[in-house]
Amino acid sequence: MVLSSGAVRAQGPPLPLARLAVVRDSLGRLLATDHRPDTLRVVRLNTLAFALRTNDAPEAQRLARQALALAQRLGFERGLVEAHFNLGYNYRARSQYDSAIYHSQRALAWATHTHNRYTQTRAYYNLARSYTEQGNYAAALGPSLDGLALAHALANPRAELMQLVQAGRIELALGEVAIARTYVAQAQHLVPAAHDPLGTGYTYQALGDISRQQGLWAVAYRYYTQAYATYALVLNERGRLPMEI
Repeated sequence: MVLSSGAVRAQGPPLPLARLAVVRDSLGRLLATDHRPDTLRVVRLNTLAFALRTNDAPEAQRLARQALALAQRLGFERGLVEAHFNLGYNYRARSQYDSAIYHSQRALAWATHTHNRYTQTRAYYNLARSYTEQGNYAAALGPSLDGLALAHALANPRAELMQLVQAGRIELALGEVAIARTYVAQAQHLVPAAHDPLGTGYTYQALGDISRQQGLWAVAYRYYTQAYATYALVLNERGRLPMEI
């Protein structure tokens, strides 16, 4: 098995699939029945776009575009932060890196302007990951380290876990296996406090990648199996498509 490195809180971890279905139905009905072009609609569009980001990327992108257009029309800064972040995430998941980087940079700028430090670290993460997936490791290092420092300062276990795993992936790509393992081991210690199946899966996946690079195939297989089982808690079949089994 090989995994390729690839009324809800709008910034939280992915929802369990049963809960996601409830949220999708509830917000979908509200959006379909209440068409008032106000800030509440922007919030609902962004919330649903974020909830669907891993399991229905086309719908998430459609919703985020609507949110961005309405937020721009209203001058709603908080809505702009989340819409740009959602689009950055969505474009990265589709390997459209120029667009992902553009929207992540806009999300970072608006998050900084509005003093939204948590979304600052999320935007740093998305930038670092976009550059990493492009193979531009030099460009990835800056936002990765900035995001990690900010996540640590915020004392947010989930944000710090994700940043540590990403820092480890960059070091692994640069051939710095020992440094990569140190970062990911720190992330592993944060798993219980993060309460995030997706972050837990990323951690196991990174441990599998490190083990595979060291030629420890049986160990890598065990980590990949753990990652896949964890992802299955929050990802449907479409959400798991980027993985290679």
